[in-house]
Amino acid sequence: MPIDEGLTAPFRCIAIVDGERVAVVAKRIINAGIERECVCAVLFRAWGISVPEPLLLRRADGTVLFASLDEGYPNLKKALAISRDLPEEKLNRLTWLASKIICSWEDAPRVLAGDEIVENGDRNLGNFLWGGGNEHMYIDHERALGGAPFDENLMVRYAVAAEQKDAMCNGATTFANMGIAANLSGLEQHAGLDFGWALAQVQTHIVGLAQRIIERFPWPDDLLSQ
Repeated sequence: MPIDEGLTAPFRCIAIVDGERVAVVAKRIINAGIERECVCAVLFRAWGISVPEPLLLRRADGTVLFASLDEGYPNLKKALAISRDLPEEKLNRLTWLASKIICSWEDAPRVLAGDEIVENGDRNLGNFLWGGGNEHMYIDHERALGGAPFDENLMVRYAVAAEQKDAMCNGATTFANMGIAANLSGLEQHAGLDFGWALAQVQTHIVGLAQRIIERFPWPDDLLSQ
């Protein structure tokens, strides 16, 4: 069943995993995209971030697909009926509400830091799944790790909009200073995929992370320095 969100035409289907039928969301993407998705999913889950369990599926023709368990949640944009066709005032109000929801999640500061590490500039409102309250998941990391330009950490934008700048910055920098490790569990070579290049980038981006996070936030001018 096609999903009408996403540039890579994800679709819902039933897959056989360890002899059991499970509901998944899958997409056909190039190997580099699969490697980015797998590395981000495994690392984020190791860091206590809510990401659906990743899967590699092999079709009858040998094609490998990236997939994840279907959590059944709508994305945040759809859940709040956010559309650019809305009047500007209502759009701004709903975007503010979405920012408040995102910043209320306990793992949001870790996502901010994680997105900085993997250079994910595609944390748009369609890439959050939300089941109401604290039920949420972060999805779609195909454009991280060099898959697209990383000009802005969108989690910072949500933090500023929700007036949670200090809490989000402090939480993210605390996480950055905890001695983050790039967990390799489950990332051995598989099905012709090579995760080494992505993990090497992650190791490099962990260096100096706390300072980069601080510099992402807008701060008042220090009058004493004028």
